Amino acid sequence: MKTVYQTDALGVFIFAQDLAGDPLDDEYRLPFRAVFEAPPATGPGFVAKWESEVPPSDPAFGAEGSGSWAEAVDLRAVPLYLTASGAEYVVGTQIDGAAYLGIGALPDWLTDVARPGEYHIWEARSGWVLNTAARDAALARSARAWRDFEIARTDFLVLPDYPIAEARRAEILEYRADLRDWPARPSFPDAGSKPKPPAWLSEIQQ
Repeated sequence: MKTVYQTDALGVFIFAQDLAGDPLDDEYRLPFRAVFEAPPATGPGFVAKWESEVPPSDPAFGAEGSGSWAEAVDLRAVPLYLTASGAEYVVGTQIDGAAYLGIGALPDWLTDVARPGEYHIWEARSGWVLNTAARDAALARSARAWRDFEIARTDFLVLPDYPIAEARRAEILEYRADLRDWPARPSFPDAGSKPKPPAWLSEIQQ
């Protein structure tokens, strides 16, 4: 009997088994993708991977001197993300004609670090970096949409024939002017700097 070491399609060691010699010539004939050489011990997150220029279909595959074991990182159970979008990647999925099978170093289009937020972009040397320009532009768009809504919802209060006290008319005109001027202020689009509506406005629009 002789112990041989089975590898999978990636060359990763999966189990050892005892092999009996052929009863006709007492030769040991390796099972497909098995090797004679024992794999090295590996630490957590790593696997032993058989590396050889001999194809598995060749009877010489796995024979002594036909290859060697290497320690490879195993990321098959680790969440992975596309650096282009931050979307989660499923191991083995084709992306622009390429796929990562979870063994070995990550390609540059993948990371094991989740994208912190929608305004982060990937930089090869720095990882995820906040794109402040995109974030600020989005905040400004949202602030302007709120400002436009506030102006529109108070239009009826400044119609010439709308029955409203002059003091309140003056307050609502001042509020609308503040809304129009807000985007030009240094504090825009900070939410804390939003113009404050008159206290009575919510009573009218309930």
